[in-house]
Amino acid sequence: MSEPLLTFQWSPVDVIAEEFCEGDVALSDTICSMFVEGCSIPFISRYRRECTQGKMPDELRNMQEAFSQLELVQSKALTLAQTLSKDPKVTPKVIENIGRAKTIDQLSIITAPFTKGSSKTLAEKAKELGLEPLASSVMKREDFNLTQFIKPQVEGLQTRANVQENLVQIISNWIGHSTKVLELTSRLESYQGAKVVSSKARATKAAEAKKLAAKVDEDKYENYLAFKKDVCFVDTHQVLALVRGQKQKVLSVKIELPPQVEQHYIKFCSKMFGGNSQSQDFRIETMGLAINDSYDRFAKGRMIRNIWSKLTDKAQKDSIEVFCKNLRQLLLMPSCPNTIILGLDPGYRQCKYAVISETGEIVDYGVFRFTFPNVPQRVLDQFVEVVNDHSVTLIALGNGTACRETEKVVSDVIQSGEINEDLEIKYSIVNEQGASIYSCSKLAMDEHPGLDPLYISAASIARRVQDPLSEYVKIEPKHLGIGMYQHDLSEAKLKKNLEEIMTECVSFAGVDINFASCHVLEKVAGLSKKIASDIIKWRESNKGFTSRKELNSIKGIGPKTFEQCAGFVRIFPNRGERPNLDAYLIHPESYELARSIIKIQDLSESQLGSQKFQDHFKALMTHDSMMKRIAQALNKDLSTIELIVEAFSQPLRFDIRDTMDKPVFKTGVRSVQDLKVGAQLQGVVSNVTNFGAFVDIGVSRNGLIHQSQMMKKELALGQKVTVMVLSVEPERGRIGLKLLA
Repeated sequence: MSEPLLTFQWSPVDVIAEEFCEGDVALSDTICSMFVEGCSIPFISRYRRECTQGKMPDELRNMQEAFSQLELVQSKALTLAQTLSKDPKVTPKVIENIGRAKTIDQLSIITAPFTKGSSKTLAEKAKELGLEPLASSVMKREDFNLTQFIKPQVEGLQTRANVQENLVQIISNWIGHSTKVLELTSRLESYQGAKVVSSKARATKAAEAKKLAAKVDEDKYENYLAFKKDVCFVDTHQVLALVRGQKQKVLSVKIELPPQVEQHYIKFCSKMFGGNSQSQDFRIETMGLAINDSYDRFAKGRMIRNIWSKLTDKAQKDSIEVFCKNLRQLLLMPSCPNTIILGLDPGYRQCKYAVISETGEIVDYGVFRFTFPNVPQRVLDQFVEVVNDHSVTLIALGNGTACRETEKVVSDVIQSGEINEDLEIKYSIVNEQGASIYSCSKLAMDEHPGLDPLYISAASIARRVQDPLSEYVKIEPKHLGIGMYQHDLSEAKLKKNLEEIMTECVSFAGVDINFASCHVLEKVAGLSKKIASDIIKWRESNKGFTSRKELNSIKGIGPKTFEQCAGFVRIFPNRGERPNLDAYLIHPESYELARSIIKIQDLSESQLGSQKFQDHFKALMTHDSMMKRIAQALNKDLSTIELIVEAFSQPLRFDIRDTMDKPVFKTGVRSVQDLKVGAQLQGVVSNVTNFGAFVDIGVSRNGLIHQSQMMKKELALGQKVTVMVLSVEPERGRIGLKLLA
């Protein structure tokens, strides 16, 4: 049997262990094996806690991404090794180095000298002059006869200086791509003192045309026209602003390396290869010139590119994490079920409205023509009539154009006393991003055949309060406006991460399989749009599901798919029926264990869902020693026992969203002029970025808590906070806040 062409000096499992598992290779191997098997993050996180030592979804997601990237590196390395092994110039050492590379960049650097470009390199041209043997002798400190290479009739070899110049090209290329030098430059990249510098880009006709076409607001880059900051201290939002400014031809950005980097490089190479550009000795002088040239042509540029690449990669990752965190909070906002809601999609010419019933059906829709600032009395009467006629108790106001003007009208009408006082009506400002895109989609048309998209948009705003999770999953996450610098991020990475967060939130909330819509079901871990559609067809044909086992009757749901999805779908009893284990977020694989726990506690399955049953397990949750004894008695891991006991301690229809901060409902509005520096206010976080958090404090503008005023706390979308006003700039629309609690 022949020896393998490429032997890797590392494994993805070992790298993951070092980076994420504190060196625990067994733990890394277990988790990576689940990735290979196709297990979803929600399933691993909830139902394989004992195998992951309780790792949270975000960490598992980072591990999965890193593992996939490492597998890609090894796959690419194998392809490169197979291709390059046919090249006689590629030595076994090069193949060995390919097997050591752990990143795509490292592979590119190692194989660059052997990759055919569109034009010949300086080193290749020099080799064609027959100087490679001489260059090898100079490198290896062997004896050589220089005069035999000087050929007056051959261009490039006419003089001693010509020969030396071409020798430098060959040797410089060797030095710049040698393994030890690559390792050195990798270390020097983290040398302290490198700075990011930006200035106004040089004006060219092409640049000016591009800025004009893109309607670039150059004032936004005021802080970056003379920007200089240590690489270690550049913030994520600053990097993304520099990237955008560079793309829009407003800024010129570069990395400045400290002089110590070049000095260290020259000293290291001189010691390793023996060289001094000031020497009178031909060999030593040539090596010194080659070392200097290798720094200027290879090492310096490579380090600058890698430093900038690492900065932008980190900024992208951080920004995507902010998107994911905001989306999770948005999807898990508490619902307002069984509530009649008036949805308002505001505008200066007309305000579209839709009233939805307790079950989300549209019962009325139309237009209010609020002509600001003097709204006609007949329009106010129309507004009051719609609210009273439908017994509306909550108004959902979109936060788009004319939001604050419309809010003033709503507030004034509520305060006027013209609305039926029994309704106790309140209103809430709602994120309307993506509503208009959804309203024109095929999904919206299918849900509301024949209805004008204008009113679908208003209904969507209302449903975002009634059942945020079910409504937001209809919309591509990138359209929800919940992050920063979205258009400067990798669209593929952003989409993948946000879709995974949607799956995580839907799965962890649990889905009532007998009532969930197709677009909710398809977000359950393990399910697809096709399988979700087939589930609904089966549900309609069989008058609903009575057991999770019936999922096995669906085409496309085999043992693996069932394993992934079964623990996240729920089947609640009809009126008068007793609940069973299918109503709980407990995986069917643990039903026997769940029954054993019930039996040990001297209870029975017939008590499932009762207050006594719930209270018993709620009390058990507080006794760690008792939980450990149960685990020992049943010879099961503690984490699974805790999961089952926690499920039993919750109400039958427990929803994780009910534990989150509820939206802020208001009856009145204040103006910016009412704000005083030092005033303490209650508000709700409307957006989170890497430089701070925006807070709705009930005025015409959201205030900003800069990261320096956040008391080193992390805030979440929808979180209620207490803030103090630090500054008010009405003319610039800026309100500075400090977090108090």
